[in-house]
Amino acid sequence: LQALRSAYTAVEGGESRVVLLAGEAGVGKTRLLTDFLDELGDTPIMSGGCVELSQAAVPFLPLASALRALNRSRSTEEMRTLISDTAAPLLPLLPRLETEAGAASGPDPLRLFEAVPELLDRLAPEGPAVLVFEDLHWADASTLDLVRFLSLADLAGRLLVFTYRSDEMRRRHPLRPVLAELSRLPDVRRIEIDPLTDDDVVALVDG
Repeated sequence: LQALRSAYTAVEGGESRVVLLAGEAGVGKTRLLTDFLDELGDTPIMSGGCVELSQAAVPFLPLASALRALNRSRSTEEMRTLISDTAAPLLPLLPRLETEAGAASGPDPLRLFEAVPELLDRLAPEGPAVLVFEDLHWADASTLDLVRFLSLADLAGRLLVFTYRSDEMRRRHPLRPVLAELSRLPDVRRIEIDPLTDDDVVALVDG
């Protein structure tokens, strides 16, 4: 929790930070992240997650779910203002947002990548903002490309938090090379939540 707070403090000072939050299934990643985000008050937060599907993974699913959550918290007119002009490539991910631009074909990946920082700038023009993608071990290739793009973009005043299950990282998992690349960046912090020890489990059960 202190590492997340430290990353946010750096972002408040105009720096960029990327946090890779790892741990086994059920170890408490989401709970830790929820407690941290609850501390941030009025800071704009976009949060979405990947889902395990029996068929092929859905492109840009965590971004789409983050946009849907944003849509639920704002009026249609507010969303049309946020997602317009240079941020308009995000419209195909919100098909219910009735605009002429939104009725176009599927998203153009490169334009969509560039639209995400633009949207964050509109949400927080003068202060920090947070973008969260959970469960990247289930992410499709398009989402992983977006994660690389955003992490390499050096987004001042933005905190990016990506979670994944460390016990899912088999040798040829597509997330592995992305993590290796991002871990070499100076603004990236990697947090590994260790599982409970046997004594900790006993204390938890006793409690």
